[in-house]
Amino acid sequence: MTRRDLLASTGLAAMCAFIPLMGQSFAASAQSAGAVQTQAIAAAATAFLATLSDQQRLEVQFPFAPQPKAIAAHFRGGMRGDVDMVGERYGQAMWSNFPVSDVPRPGLRLGSLDDAQRATVMALLRTLLSDSGYRKVLDIMGSDQALADAGQPYACGRSAYTLAIFGAPSVDRLWMVQFGGHHLALNVTMLGEHGVLAPALTGCLPAIYTEDGKRVRALAAENDMAFALLSALDDGQRGQAIIDHGVSDLMLGPGPVSYTHLTLRR
Repeated sequence: MTRRDLLASTGLAAMCAFIPLMGQSFAASAQSAGAVQTQAIAAAATAFLATLSDQQRLEVQFPFAPQPKAIAAHFRGGMRGDVDMVGERYGQAMWSNFPVSDVPRPGLRLGSLDDAQRATVMALLRTLLSDSGYRKVLDIMGSDQALADAGQPYACGRSAYTLAIFGAPSVDRLWMVQFGGHHLALNVTMLGEHGVLAPALTGCLPAIYTEDGKRVRALAAENDMAFALLSALDDGQRGQAIIDHGVSDLMLGPGPVSYTHLTLRR
């Protein structure tokens, strides 16, 4: 199975880069492309780590310890600290849809890095993702920056997004890159020429914002396809497809299946 096959199984293949090599059979081309891409990703991660102090490396790089399964992790958060905030823990890794002030993520926040270090983080993401995937991440981060600019009291904005590396960047050993924060979670596990983007979360609030005079819809393609699908249904089908619940109710999120209904207060 190639990197593209593995990533397509997550439904987010377009997020990840794939380098086609011409003049070879499909099987050989796919295998070579995966190996080349892994080398580029490992080199970009190593370049980031090389910019850090010893203390920063301790805060951003962790062992990759395989676990039987991921588990739910609960934190008290929200405006008054009285809301159960759920994250999903796998070893020392943690992801969630909630802000990093409510569900702490391991690693270093972008705001704690200097300009050169942040540049290497963005170079790693650009190498790790496709052009459209990288653009989507930037737009989601821009959406969260709109919340920060509006004075939200929780951790939001570009500076709050956090990077962690589990294991050592390698072309032949198991390791993982985790990047995320509010409404964004990327967990990319690498082994040789294969990579899996899962679990993954792409969301945004606000759905529409203005940056540099331009109107931005971070999830425009997904939203447009969803509304097009609903428009294609008849009344009976639409009644079955639409769940009767408030837009602020998260029906499926981080944690085991038993934690599929969590009322948000934000």
